[in-house]
Amino acid sequence: MTSTFFAALALAGAAAFLATVWWAHWRRPELDPAQASLSHYLTDATRRGLIAGYAALVVAMLCLPIAALSARGFNAANAILVVCFAVAALALIPVVVTTRPSLSAPDPRSARSVTWHRHAAWLAFVASSLGILGCAAAGVIATPTAWFPLSALLLAVINNGLCVATLRPRSQRYGLVQKALIASIVVWIAGEAFGLLLAQ
Repeated sequence: MTSTFFAALALAGAAAFLATVWWAHWRRPELDPAQASLSHYLTDATRRGLIAGYAALVVAMLCLPIAALSARGFNAANAILVVCFAVAALALIPVVVTTRPSLSAPDPRSARSVTWHRHAAWLAFVASSLGILGCAAAGVIATPTAWFPLSALLLAVINNGLCVATLRPRSQRYGLVQKALIASIVVWIAGEAFGLLLAQ
């Protein structure tokens, strides 16, 4: 019962975050989706929605390890998931706090907030990506012939490749890479949560 509840919360949190990202994109149709990162979509009208989305992602990152521990007990995959997703969730807190319209058009007064926001978001991406890769690899080692761990590992490899690609923030396709990275994280969380629900 505990596993089902937290897996459902993780699935709902991931879906809510993805929905807010698409909503913010819909509110700013004039922006080039290939170039604009999430911070470019920030206005007074989208700020609260994106904050709610980040908060939902924090819930998903905290609930998924709890659900995994409840369902499968303590093992290598769950240990990696707990540590990395805890770091990612903590890193998202300053992202939430510094989410404001000034990020889309920074000035010298907001330089500190912009720096905190970008570095905290990057730490959250890296921690979650490493957690996804480690957890997926441990799952394949435990059950090397099962299709679900293998597909999770493939998604994890793609996710980590996208994470490396975000190290080039001046790339003309940075916005597209960032959105693809976020989508891969959310899809992996949703897949793991859905798998836990099916296993009940």
